[in-house]
Parts: sequence; C-alpha cells; structure tokens
Amino acid sequence: MTIKITSLPKYQYFNKTFLDELNTKISLLDLVSNNMTLLKDGQNYKGACPFHENEHESEKSDAKNSFSISSDYNRYYCYECHAKGGIINWVMHHEKLGFQEAILFLSEKYQIPLPKETQYFNLERNVLIDILENAMNIYRYRLQRETEALSYLYNERHLTSDSIEQFQLGIVTSGITQLLRNHFSESQLLESGIAIRSRVNALENIDLLRYRICIPIQDELGMVIGFAGRTYRKENSVKYLNTGETPLFQKRKILYGLFNAKKHIMDDHTAVIVEGFFDVIALHQRGENRAVGMMGTSIYKEQIQKLFKYADNLIFVFDGDEKGKEAILNTAFMAISEMNDNQMVYFVYLPQGEDPATYIHEHGLSAWKDLLKNKHSISQILTQFITAEMKQDKIGAIEKAKTILSQINNAEYFKESFTCHLEKLFDTQLD
Repeated sequence: MTIKITSLPKYQYFNKTFLDELNTKISLLDLVSNNMTLLKDGQNYKGACPFHENEHESEKSDAKNSFSISSDYNRYYCYECHAKGGIINWVMHHEKLGFQEAILFLSEKYQIPLPKETQYFNLERNVLIDILENAMNIYRYRLQRETEALSYLYNERHLTSDSIEQFQLGIVTSGITQLLRNHFSESQLLESGIAIRSRVNALENIDLLRYRICIPIQDELGMVIGFAGRTYRKENSVKYLNTGETPLFQKRKILYGLFNAKKHIMDDHTAVIVEGFFDVIALHQRGENRAVGMMGTSIYKEQIQKLFKYADNLIFVFDGDEKGKEAILNTAFMAISEMNDNQMVYFVYLPQGEDPATYIHEHGLSAWKDLLKNKHSISQILTQFITAEMKQDKIGAIEKAKTILSQINNAEYFKESFTCHLEKLFDTQLD
C-alpha cells in the first residue's frame, strides 16, 4: 500500500489581500441561502434573523424579516438585534467556528487555495496531522482483510458497512509504525500518540493499539486528532485504550462524534450525550444523529462549555445503576455552574442492563425517543440529592442547598426560581 502524505496547515494570520479575495469570490447571498429562506427586497434580500429569538417578536412582517443582505457590499445586517458582518462572520456564527477555522472552511468549500506565503501556526502540528491521517488510511485498508474484526463489528456490534465507512473504523495490526517510519521520525511517531516504546527493545517503537478495532477521533472540522482502540479478542483484558495527551489530543476538550452530529445538534438546539464510542455510532446508524460521546464515564467542564456552543439543551443518558446515578450527580454539579438562563440540562436513566447501543438496536428509534421524553431536569436531580435525607438532617440538607446555589454563576433567573423552590420545601429562607 502506498502512503500518501497529506497536510492541512494551521496558519497564524491571513493577509488582507487573501481576505479580500475570499470576499470577492464568495457570494454571501449564496452562502446564506443554503441555510435560510430569503425574499427579494429591492436591491437587497431579507429574511428572519438567525441571531436572535424570532418567536418573541411581533407578528409584523418587518419584525419577522429584520435580517437584510446587501449583494453589492456582500454584507448582512439585522435591524432588530444589530448583528452585522460578512462571509467570515456568517460562517463563524453558523458553523460555530473560530476565525482561522472559518477561513479554512471557506477555502475548502469554494476551492480557493490558501496563500503559500502565509506563515505556519505550528509546523510540528501539521506533521502530527499527517501521521494520524496516514495511519487512519492504513487502519481502514487493513480492516477489510481481518474477518474476525469484521465479524465482531457486524455480528456483535450490529454495525452496517455504511456506518463503518462513515465513522472510518479500521484495525491496528502490528508493523504499522515500521511502515510510517519511512516517512516520519521515531520521535514524531511517539509524539503523535500512535506508537510506544517496546519493552523488549527500548530503541524500537511499536503500535500502541495493535490488534484492536481503531476508532478515529475527529475535531469539529473533521480533522483526525487521535484514536481509541477497542479489543475484539477475549484474551485482551483492557477493553479500551486511547492515544495519550498530545498537542492535538486533549481528552477534556473532545466530544466523540461532534463532527458528524454538529449540524443536527444545531438544527434541533439539543445534544444527546452518552458514554461509549459504539453507543454514538449505533445511535447515528439508527437515526439519533444528535448523539456525541463523553470520551469516558465522566464529563469535563471544557466539554460542557463546548456543548453549549452548539446546543441550548443537553440530554445526558446514563445507566440506571448506582454508578450511573453517581455519574448523573457529578455531571449536574459540573453543569450547574456553566449553564445560563437560556440553557437547560436533562438526564435520562437507562433500564437495568441496557446501554444506548443495545437499547436502540432492540427497541428502535421510536422507543428511544419515548425514553428521552421521560427525562429529568437538572433541578429535579439536584432537589432529590438535597432532600434525600432531609427528615433525618434538615440542617445538613440546607447546607447542601446553599453550596449548590453558590455554584450557579451564569443563570440568575434559574437561581432565583430554584431558590424559591427549595425555600418552600424547607419552609425557611436560604440567605
């Protein structure tokens, strides 16, 4: 197999000439009309503004169509909320990307080459991206020859060929780092996270995830930044291994499947968060396209912050056992300090012995949606925690309440409402 060395540079800055070229070659009208309905209004076009809540506006047509695009100037403006900008601002808002990522998005979508003279943000970072992209291609190629691994995916995980292709699953056999050594240094292979030092020969690198199903982990732009490996052989005691922390891969900032789910999450303003990689894949395969994975059994603050960039409502799905209940509480404690008054967090308990993959496989999408309807709000979860032993220890319960209320930093209305609710339960003021 021939390795193709690819590169997706990250740039430090973009010069004005290139930015002007983007603005000249890309029509804002074309860009926006793919995502919303626009009406001709003289020389301009108008529509419902996507930057603010239209359902609270008056029924007057001028209020409902406050968003205006000028074809002459390639700019937009809202007469209600005063949002304004051009093609880059639009992509940053609609795709939830940073400035540099928005430019890369436009460059790729409209096939406008990036300027050669632009400085690299980090040359070493690009080498790591090359390694991971090439490793993934080899992993995917070799999966087609491994009947045992394919049998595991088809028969035990009930995945289709389309899902295997969509999530770019592969297999890590031995000798892949030796193949990549022809193109990259030993230190670069180690830093990428796909290789480790051999215990037999300290001077030799070996494949970290050998004899495992390989699950590529992508960032929001679809760039491969790391891998997870799942054993399919009973003799391997450790089920999962991830590539370690690298310049590209920081576990606390990553949500598995976000690249695939992002559009669906934004369309529905709702994200469904589960634990396992194969849970995410199984849910997408059967129509739950809002699903993302936590990269483990616990959530990080950075992950919640990222989720709230894309969704107003977060639904966490956990096992119904004691570990699941503990995970729900820990997640609620974390989320309460991150949400604002326009956001809400919910929790769903799975039936005993079920996980999201088995549940949707056995019961179907309709039953899954019904399960999500029986969700518990974060206030319900926290109220249960606070009042669990209120009869035996009312003072202790009040202290719990005060501690939790002190963590609500960004949701003033929710805090006021939750405080009133607890004061009624305690029949006392919580100062």
